[in-house]
Amino acid sequence: MRYQNKLGGINQILPMVGELREETTQNDLEDLLHGYEHKAILKRLGYLISEVSRISFLKS
Repeated sequence: MRYQNKLGGINQILPMVGELREETTQNDLEDLLHGYEHKAILKRLGYLISEVSRISFLKS
């Protein structure tokens, strides 16, 4: 999320977030929240996770 422009933008990141969401545990997210200093980026990640979840729900 911090280097989204270098990764091809949000359109390229969203599928990766979807794949990671399936493999990530609650403990992984808690570790990230406690150890990462860029809170704005964490908020963006939270937004993307919620969007991926919403899109997945609408497709099913």
